[in-house]
Amino acid sequence: MTVVLHPQKKLTAELSSNKTNREYIQRTVVLTAAAKGGYGKIKYQFSETYGSTTAVRQAYSEKKHVYFLKLQERDIMCFMLT
Repeated sequence: MTVVLHPQKKLTAELSSNKTNREYIQRTVVLTAAAKGGYGKIKYQFSETYGSTTAVRQAYSEKKHVYFLKLQERDIMCFMLT
């Protein structure tokens, strides 16, 4: 038996941002996910990895944007707006 995925149910996704070549303190970077296809409602999860540590910044949700704010030279704060 061969199982074939229906072409309209293929899940595809993209991630975009408003990031420029240089980032500055107190500038917000917006990540936007866009997915289509699949079965049922699409939910997004955003996580951040620094070194060997990964933290979920937005658990699975229908919200497709996450916002990062650079506070100092090395520190970045992540926040979500509803």
